[in-house]
Amino acid sequence: MSSMNDQYKKGPELRRRAEPVARDQSAGSAVGIERTPTAALQTILQELQVRQTELELQNEELRRRQLGLEASRTHEFDIWDLAPIGYYALSEQGLILQTNLTAAVMFGVTRDALLKQPFSRFVHSDDADIFHLQRNLLSVTGEPQAFELQFMKVDGTTFWGHLAARVVQITKGVDLMVLMLSDITPLKLMEESLKDLARYPTENPNPILRIDREGCLLYANSSAQGLLTEWHLLIGQPAPAELGQAVERAFLDNRPCEIVSRHDGRDWLTVVTAITGTSYANLYCVDITERRLHEESLRKLNEELEDRVRARTSLLERISARMLSAQEDERKRVAMELHDSLGQTLSALSLMGGQVMAGSCAEGRAGHMACAPAMMTVLHGAIEEVRRISMDLRPSMLDDLGLLPTISWLIRNFQNANPSIKVRKRIKAEEQAIPKPLKITLFRIMQEAFHNTQKHGHASEIVFALATARGSLTMKISDNGRGFDTETARSSGDAGLGLTSMQERTEFSGGTFTLASSPGSGTQIVAHWPLPDGEGAPSS
Repeated sequence: MSSMNDQYKKGPELRRRAEPVARDQSAGSAVGIERTPTAALQTILQELQVRQTELELQNEELRRRQLGLEASRTHEFDIWDLAPIGYYALSEQGLILQTNLTAAVMFGVTRDALLKQPFSRFVHSDDADIFHLQRNLLSVTGEPQAFELQFMKVDGTTFWGHLAARVVQITKGVDLMVLMLSDITPLKLMEESLKDLARYPTENPNPILRIDREGCLLYANSSAQGLLTEWHLLIGQPAPAELGQAVERAFLDNRPCEIVSRHDGRDWLTVVTAITGTSYANLYCVDITERRLHEESLRKLNEELEDRVRARTSLLERISARMLSAQEDERKRVAMELHDSLGQTLSALSLMGGQVMAGSCAEGRAGHMACAPAMMTVLHGAIEEVRRISMDLRPSMLDDLGLLPTISWLIRNFQNANPSIKVRKRIKAEEQAIPKPLKITLFRIMQEAFHNTQKHGHASEIVFALATARGSLTMKISDNGRGFDTETARSSGDAGLGLTSMQERTEFSGGTFTLASSPGSGTQIVAHWPLPDGEGAPSS
């Protein structure tokens, strides 16, 4: 809303900046102006130069906004809030630039408080070296990294997390480190409980094995023999080859290793721990079927999120291209109108003024007076043309008289230009009940909707309704035209810049936008805004 308020305030500012520029530009043509027959012509020329300068300043503002749109497009990470895992985007210095709500909850802070903080602040001091080592490895190789660390919340509590890291190039020469954090504390607690239960292997409900370095099965509790059916465990006999290899690897690496196997449709994680000072290793097994299903759902969710980000980026690119095209079309239209209408009128006026100055008309004052009516007619035509172009760019009566008279003016002009389309107006709102920043938004949406109906709808009737009730403002525009399939239009990206513009104008100003249409049933647009307290009471 604040950005729209700023836009509304720029009109007088552009005017103030345009007038001195126009005076400087007109200085070079002062001699020509002095030869003109009337002071009114000088005023008109000055007004045209100011209008032209205003248009140039507005075009420059549009170009700046376009650059801002392209820069902000790469930071569309709000979709991450849907993910059940924490997402963090880090700068090259390791500062958190962007994150989702889940990530903030993991550390027990608000998302705003998390921004610009070093991510390493939340890594437990015992694992700080591991984090810096993996981060440097990612920076050097560019290859994704995955590892487990202990993290600390702001309240001092710790948790275990599985961290996946990768580098994403935002623009040429600008990279971000993207981290994905999953809370694996329940799994770690389960592993610890398994180790505790391993003291009582016979009573342990989870499979426990003991295998020596020669690959011989020394022990298997009843759970192992009943659940790990694919291994056909026999005490005193060689263990399956994959278990023997895992035992040897645990001894060589001097740290536990893990293997995953499947038995009777269940997934089992086996942690192989070499017992120091002995020639055997203990194997602790835990059912991870639910965990694997959860990881698979997360993987599918991540793929879906990436697809949606790509689709959003593609949509923004198409909208950006359409905006540029629309800007160029508008400039071309204004330029043609200035050339074809005002250019011709002013040329004729200049020619007539030259004839008067040269004495081509009848001699004496009577001759000059005879030419005056024709010149005034042309001059009045130029004034009306300036007013028409100005009203198309921004109707001054919106500021002078208000929204409701401007709506009536727009409907009257539309019906004059399209006599085959009947417009029915239903207004149940008072001028003072409509917030000033919303007035230009309402007018532009109405203008675009009427244009779409005239160009695409093939309708014979339009119903325009504007009403305030129960603290809200609602505008409905419907027609009886041919309509279209909204789902097909959205999925194919052919919804059009006009519909997109109307929706964005509504949502950017704090409202909701609804479009209903189907082939052969016409089209209805509903835009709805909540009003400040004390406004929007039903009009009598």
